[in-house]
Amino acid sequence: MKTKPEFAVSDLHPSLEEQEAQLHKLHSHITSTALQTLLREKLGLSLASFARLDKSRGVVNPIYLLTATSGRQFVLRLRNPHKYWRGIRTIAEVNAMRLVRGSTTIPVPAVLDFASDEAASAIDCEYILMDHLPGATLTDLIPDLTHAQRLSVLGEVLACIKKLQDIPLETTAEQVGTFSVQPGDYKSLGPIIHDGPSLGPFRNFADYCAANVQHALFCIHNVPDRFEHLVSPLQEFVQRAKFGHTKNVLCHLDFNPGNVLVDPATLQVTAVLDWEHARVCPWELEFYAAQKYACAYQLSEKHVEQLCGQAGVMLGPPDKEIGRANEIVDCANGLHFFCATWYQHREKKEDRVMSSLRDGAAASEKLCKMLLPSNS
Repeated sequence: MKTKPEFAVSDLHPSLEEQEAQLHKLHSHITSTALQTLLREKLGLSLASFARLDKSRGVVNPIYLLTATSGRQFVLRLRNPHKYWRGIRTIAEVNAMRLVRGSTTIPVPAVLDFASDEAASAIDCEYILMDHLPGATLTDLIPDLTHAQRLSVLGEVLACIKKLQDIPLETTAEQVGTFSVQPGDYKSLGPIIHDGPSLGPFRNFADYCAANVQHALFCIHNVPDRFEHLVSPLQEFVQRAKFGHTKNVLCHLDFNPGNVLVDPATLQVTAVLDWEHARVCPWELEFYAAQKYACAYQLSEKHVEQLCGQAGVMLGPPDKEIGRANEIVDCANGLHFFCATWYQHREKKEDRVMSSLRDGAAASEKLCKMLLPSNS
C-alpha cells in the first residue's frame, strides 16, 4: 500500500476555463432524446418531462428531475468529468449507497442504474439514476422550526450516523479509504477522492494525513510566492503525525441540512443524500463534522455534543488530536486548490475568484495558527 505518493505537474488542478468548458459539455448531453433513450433502455419507461433542480443543489455535479409518463419520478445525478474523479467517484458513491441501503434502515435512494465510464454511458457521461424520494430539505425548513424541533430533527440525523457506525466492516482494522475498487466490493478499500489526485487507501489515519500534506507541499513548491511560510511547519507536522489505535467506521461526512430531506408535517427524515464523501475513517471525523454544522442547524456545539452522547455516536472520548490533524489536512487541501491554475490570471476578473483567494488567505492563517500555536 503506497504511503509516500509521488506527484507530477499533471496532478495540478485544471484551469477555470477547462472546468467551465467541461461543465458546458456535460449539460449538452442532457436532451429529451437522450433521456428518453435512457429511461426506455434501462427501465422500459417513457419520458414525459425533465428539469434541472435548483442550482443550489448539484452545482458541481448537476442534478435533474425526470418524470415518466407513468408519473414515476427519478433523480439523475451527473458526474462532473473532472480529471480527479473519472470512474472512481461514481463507483465509490454507488457502493456506499448500496451498502447503507442494504445494511441499515437509513432512507437512501435506490440506485437504479449508473455509468462510471462516459465512453460506455447511454448519455455519454457518468451518471447515477435514482428513485426520487419525497421531502423538503432541512435547509428550507430550519428557519421556521422551534428549538425543540431542531433538536429532534438533529437527533434523527445522529441516529443515522449511529446506524452507519454499526455496519460491520470487512476491511482491515484502521485502514482508511473508500469503496471505490469494484462495484459491489465492500471488502477492499480504494483511494480517498476529493478535489485533488486520489490518494490511498491508507494503512492508518497518520498515513492519510501525511499523504495529503505532502501533496499540498508539492503544490506550494510548484507555485512560487504563495504560502512558502507554511512549508517548514507542514513538513514538521508530517514527521510527527502519529496516533493511537483508532476506531474506524463508515462515515458520511456531509450531513449538512441540504443533504437531509424530511417530511414537513412529521419532521421524520425521508432521505439522506449525497454520499460522494463517504469513507471508512476514524469516527471522530463524523463527530467533528457534525459540530461544524451546528450553526447551520441553528444549535450550539454543546447541544450537538450532548445529542451525540445520547445517540451513542461518541465511541469513547473524542481524540482531539485527530480532530486537529483533520483540520490541518482540510486546510492543506484548500491550499492545493488556491495554488492551482484555477486562479492564475483571473484575480481581477471575477468577484468569486477574489472571494476564493481571500478564503485561501484565511486557510493559510488558520493553518499557521494550528501549526504554530505560539503565533495565535
